Amino acid sequence: MAEQAGACGLDLDERRRLRYGGLHIYVSHNRAALKDDGLRKWARNVLTRFDGVEVVLKERRHKDPPSCPACWTPVATCPACKASMHRSAEKGMDTAIVTDMIRLAWEGRWDLAVLVSGDGDFVRAVEALKPPLHEDADGLLRIDGTRVET
Repeated sequence: MAEQAGACGLDLDERRRLRYGGLHIYVSHNRAALKDDGLRKWARNVLTRFDGVEVVLKERRHKDPPSCPACWTPVATCPACKASMHRSAEKGMDTAIVTDMIRLAWEGRWDLAVLVSGDGDFVRAVEALKPPLHEDADGLLRIDGTRVET
């Protein structure tokens, strides 16, 4: 497997293991929520201590409460339980991630990227960044001209 990784141009260390090049972590938080305070502090004070870790913090924005579908009057509290209907919304996180994916690929700063997300909005960006795959007659895949067994 190390030979295949090296043949594909992936960066291997002296023991023929993939070399760690860095980690980008994206965290959205609500400054008004006390529960997010610990997450924000952990990201700033702990994660940034590790070599190659870049933390991107984005503050969630206030979002207006929902409105009645009949008269469009805002509903600030739940009529049944009296809980607040105010919410916050993530703004710009998807754009920041996609921009960094494209920028880092353009600069040639990654050979292998791992995106962990349940958000389908990233599918088109990931597809655009995939190298073209071509199957040989013998069933091997070629990635940019390099043969890789599957």
